[in-house]
Amino acid sequence: MAQLSWIIDGSVGRRPMATSSQISLTVTLALILAASSCLAQQNSELMEELLRMGQIDQGGRGEINRIWQEHGYDSLESKAAWERQSILDAENMTNLDLIIEEHGWPMISMVGDEAARAAFFIVQHSDLGHQKKYLPLIRDAALTGEAAGESYAMLQDRVLMSEGKRQLYGSQTGRNDATGRWYVWPIEDEEAVDERRAALGMSTLAEYLQGAPPGIELEPAPEGLELDLAE
Repeated sequence: MAQLSWIIDGSVGRRPMATSSQISLTVTLALILAASSCLAQQNSELMEELLRMGQIDQGGRGEINRIWQEHGYDSLESKAAWERQSILDAENMTNLDLIIEEHGWPMISMVGDEAARAAFFIVQHSDLGHQKKYLPLIRDAALTGEAAGESYAMLQDRVLMSEGKRQLYGSQTGRNDATGRWYVWPIEDEEAVDERRAALGMSTLAEYLQGAPPGIELEPAPEGLELDLAE
């Protein structure tokens, strides 16, 4: 009776020696698994770093809001708090520059929703040069589901407002120094703003404004403001 196919050198029960192609495949799979494990670890560390930076960004602003409530927007305490936060914001942006240079824009699939949003907030609270530099990356990420649509909308509006232009999504407000109240920065083609917001998965403008923080009272934009806006 014929022996089983794995009988090698007349020794029953001995398994066949692996071929060179099998060895190559095994090594390749091992390398892929090792690389995947390394990448997962790297992404986990990147996520943790972004979350830490996001806490610096958002935690500081929470403290500033508390100071506003207690001492007033124009108080010396508020100004000092903003000076401290500005230094932290600049450090955050420097660190994010290095992260993006090495890893590209932090995508949701890479670091998760919260860490990706932290990266956005750091850019949102940076200078206009950085905002314009990274706006295309955030836009592309949002269009592929790798960043929140709201993140792109807010950054686009912030850039337009800083340049003295009408915003598109109604996310930005200005402060009337004469009254101490806030107003929605003028919107381009305001009748279509909810349509633009919906295209990015955002709520209506009215719903958005209802969520204004405590102490923020909205009023109409100052008379004549639109006349000063760049076309």
